[in-house]
Amino acid sequence: MKEARKEAHKDARTEARKEANKVARKEAMKEVRNEAHNEARKEVCKEASKEARKEACKKAHKEVCKEAHNEACKESSKELLKEASTEACKEASKVAS
Repeated sequence: MKEARKEAHKDARTEARKEANKVARKEAMKEVRNEAHNEARKEVCKEASKEARKEACKKAHKEVCKEAHNEACKESSKELLKEASTEACKEASKVAS
């Protein structure tokens, strides 16, 4: 009887230890998996943010260049019109005299 009780306690402890180890492994794997997912998500977000920033900079640069180009065109058009007008006035003065 004493031997049977000893054996039953031993089996119960073994089962309890197995179950505890199983739960601990499961929790550890969950933690590792969560950490891996977090790292992957962080990396993806960082890359996406980098791409978005690059795209925004490219767009802003394009806008600034476009604006500068338009401004330069306006200025050169004004200069050309001014020169043409001056030339036309000179020609008209010559013809009138």
